[in-house]
Amino acid sequence: MADPKQTPALPSTADSIPYVPVSWMAVSALLVSGLYMVVLIGLGLWDFFKEKKPLVLPPLLILPAIGVVLSYAGRRMIRNSEGTRTGEKLVNSAWWLAIVGGLGYAAYLMAIDYSVRRDATNEVEKWVGNILKDDPNSAIHVDLNRAFIATLDPDRRRNLLADDQTQLETEFRDAYLTFKQCDLVRLVSRNKNECEFVPDGLKDWIDRSNGVECIFAGTLKCREGSFPLQIPLKGFEGGVSSQATRRQWLLVVPPSGLFVQDKIKRTPYGWALDEFEKSGVEFGKEFLFRISNGSTAFYPEAYHLMIGPEARVPFWSSISQAAFGRWAICGGPAIMAPFFTSESEKYFRDDFFKLPGGGEPSQDQKTQFKKAWEILGLIPPGMRLKTNPDKFATVAITENAIEVRVPCELPMPGSEVSAARCRLLIACTDPTAIADVKRLRDEAKPDQVSSSPPDNLRSRNFKWRIVRVETDLIPIVVVSPQRPSMPTVPGMPGSGQ
Repeated sequence: MADPKQTPALPSTADSIPYVPVSWMAVSALLVSGLYMVVLIGLGLWDFFKEKKPLVLPPLLILPAIGVVLSYAGRRMIRNSEGTRTGEKLVNSAWWLAIVGGLGYAAYLMAIDYSVRRDATNEVEKWVGNILKDDPNSAIHVDLNRAFIATLDPDRRRNLLADDQTQLETEFRDAYLTFKQCDLVRLVSRNKNECEFVPDGLKDWIDRSNGVECIFAGTLKCREGSFPLQIPLKGFEGGVSSQATRRQWLLVVPPSGLFVQDKIKRTPYGWALDEFEKSGVEFGKEFLFRISNGSTAFYPEAYHLMIGPEARVPFWSSISQAAFGRWAICGGPAIMAPFFTSESEKYFRDDFFKLPGGGEPSQDQKTQFKKAWEILGLIPPGMRLKTNPDKFATVAITENAIEVRVPCELPMPGSEVSAARCRLLIACTDPTAIADVKRLRDEAKPDQVSSSPPDNLRSRNFKWRIVRVETDLIPIVVVSPQRPSMPTVPGMPGSGQ
């Protein structure tokens, strides 16, 4: 029998290093940081190759923030476990993934923000600069046309030339007129070379599927006062066409205008122009009301009360007041009989209708106007042309008059869906009023403004007279309204923010 002392001994089955579990906090930190990197790279590649736009998703930074917190907590848990937990290498990996990935993406977002703000500022300053450079007396408004083209979709603006006035007015008839009626353009046109644009910067911007939308704030200062404005704009990343390689901008002019109405402050001169415009518009509306019944029998009365020599107005007013007595006794046309004079007949025949700018119409044009005028007269804008953008009056100070042009329509006979756009020229030739407004203009300083008009303006009785109606007699056919899509950005009505 073998000697039991020489039997080989079996090795010990016990581990030399005892088992220590991995910290669940370390695993969670690595999972969160790894998930962040996978999502970041995946979405980044998708936006770059499919959407052709940068990845702008700030909420993604929540993941690396959570990863940093879990890494810190996991490290503290492991070091305080007295050897009962392991996984510090996992914690370190999660920590650096979260720090490097988070800070890198944060820097990327800051670069995108800087780029958007810089590009938007440059685009708005260039756009407003074109409006400020426009010469309202020029036949071709090259600078204004450049500003208008910037309000068109990038695909539509291709091949458009700023010096092709005819193409822009023909192809974009209503849009071009709407742009010229913008409150900013109207203000600049009557303060030529006297306006200063002070940019306040981009208020905010948001990322959309095909670009960014934002609002730029600024202030326009001139003799009339200080006019805060907000300009919506949209940037297409890489453009909407395959040829575009950089962000293209679309300036948006809302129907309500660009000025922030409740923050406007005017100089005494600005308030005077505002009161003149309102008073002139009311006078124009009264004239349209007097002739709106469609009967030529009321035209001579309107002439003597609102067009003819002002010195004779009290006399004709007494005749008009007595007309009700004549109507009770005689009835019918007898009430208007005293108003039919050679002066009123000659005026409506030869002087009332002019072409835009006061040009003399041809005999055929006079006949065409007379036919429409004697059948349907003039009506306020929007009554026949429901989408008529020509709804804002303009005011101008000339050497011998204060002029207000009030929009209206001339319905065309034989059709219930067409009318020609018109402007009713109303003038105040009162020497005292003209001298006062010129004095206020000379004394006006943009920094001396107020949010309410002086009391002495509210009680003024401006002496208005109708001068003529201006129209090109081009019939506009009513079409179904197509409202353009508007960017929804923070701070704009309807944005829900």
